[in-house]
Amino acid sequence: MRRYQRVLMLLELVRHARSLTTFPAHAYSKELTAAVAAVRRAAQITTKLQRDLANVESATKDDASPVTVADVAAQCVVIDALSSLFPDDGFVAEESAADLLERGERRCIEAAAAAADVSVEELCNIVDTRRPNSKRWWVLDPIDGTKGFLRGAQYCTALSLIDVYEGDYEREAVVGVLGCPNLERDGSLREGSDGDGVVVAAARGAGCFMTPYAEDDWTPLTTTQRASWTDGLLIEGVAASHSDHGASERAARTLKLKSEPVRLDSQAKHALLAGGRGDLFTRLPRPGYVERVWDFAAAKCVVEEAGGAITDLKGRPIDVGLGTYLDASVEGIVASGAPALHREALDAVNAGLAAKD
Repeated sequence: MRRYQRVLMLLELVRHARSLTTFPAHAYSKELTAAVAAVRRAAQITTKLQRDLANVESATKDDASPVTVADVAAQCVVIDALSSLFPDDGFVAEESAADLLERGERRCIEAAAAAADVSVEELCNIVDTRRPNSKRWWVLDPIDGTKGFLRGAQYCTALSLIDVYEGDYEREAVVGVLGCPNLERDGSLREGSDGDGVVVAAARGAGCFMTPYAEDDWTPLTTTQRASWTDGLLIEGVAASHSDHGASERAARTLKLKSEPVRLDSQAKHALLAGGRGDLFTRLPRPGYVERVWDFAAAKCVVEEAGGAITDLKGRPIDVGLGTYLDASVEGIVASGAPALHREALDAVNAGLAAKD
């Protein structure tokens, strides 16, 4: 069965390769094509399962965050596809089959294997593939925004490739793909709609593009590049543990942003920012929280290639080449659609964190 699936994956790559010539020539064309195809394959599983949430097995991990059949199955198909094409690449991915089995969650593993159409043994081997000594590696969040997924709301599959690159750090996210099944086909967010879905893809030096999920109609994305923050739109997360809404509200007042922010789960927020459907993103977690790399690696590539800026609260570029975690000194992250205004946004956010109503 897996041989048949890999043949289908190769045919999918051939079918999409020509459409991805929309991108300017770049060094990672094969990897980008493979990443897009893998994310699309994951969406076939996750969208089907989200339509039947009442029957979706879920569990709670050690950090109290949820994991579902869809998370594990999506991780399986993405890693399997990429491993067959790039057998020397490593993986830094969120889910662990071994951890779930240790916690007694075999039903979740069995259901994920059925969803991915593999045996339980195959699924465990694939999901836990890491290759820690690889020269380059893929960073994967199979379902970023699992809580949103479980509410029937926004989520995304976030995939990036980390490789040696001439930039701020030794390694960088050189490819970034965000699969957002519930955004509208034009990349917008409409209340009460589950959308047709989009794929947003970027490669270093090649720009950022978007297509409806079921099509290959790639269009370039550009952030807003506004001249001032007045009447700009803030995008932030739903969960209070990852978003200090009071601090961001104070920053929004200082910058004279629109009164109501847009709140949604997952890196779909960065798809909106990259497409000019928002101006400012803030993530202000509780003190002491150390960010995981899979929550930002793909977003960093997407936002920067669309023309935006994304840094920590001190204005430092985000180092996504350290492994599972970002540097512990990163206390929050801000992204701007207009890099020329980024410092002003940082000042307002830091003041908002320091102030009390």
